[in-house]
Amino acid sequence: QRDVLAGRSVFFFPDSQLEIPIARFLSRELGMRLLEVGTPYLHRDHLAQELQWLPSGTAVLNAAGLVDLFHRSDAYRQRERFFALCAAAHCVAEANGVDFKAAVKRLNHALAAASGVDGGAVARANPQNIPEALRRARLEAVLRAV
Repeated sequence: QRDVLAGRSVFFFPDSQLEIPIARFLSRELGMRLLEVGTPYLHRDHLAQELQWLPSGTAVLNAAGLVDLFHRSDAYRQRERFFALCAAAHCVAEANGVDFKAAVKRLNHALAAASGVDGGAVARANPQNIPEALRRARLEAVLRAV
């Protein structure tokens, strides 16, 4: 199968915690190009060897990374702008022969879960450290959703 898959691109969205080893196998053994590898939970100590075997520069994104991405892109307040960015990325990917419609659907699902956290309730329960408590609540929501 190497001759069929070599040089093709693959994207992994967080799903099963097997993404890192599967990505390593597809890259090293079958010559595939990794665009991004997502995993719902990343234990760097347990996966240290697998992470070393990924090609240099491979983006690894876990649920915490998604929550941070949503925060940095202001996706909680401006969902439309976030999905306009996703649409632009989809166009670029499609032009390069990559289809990640399913990944965008999962991003939407994860964003909906994180956005569904009641910030007021979190703030009332944790007035001493609201930003960290809100991040933790959103992370838990995303982990349940993906």
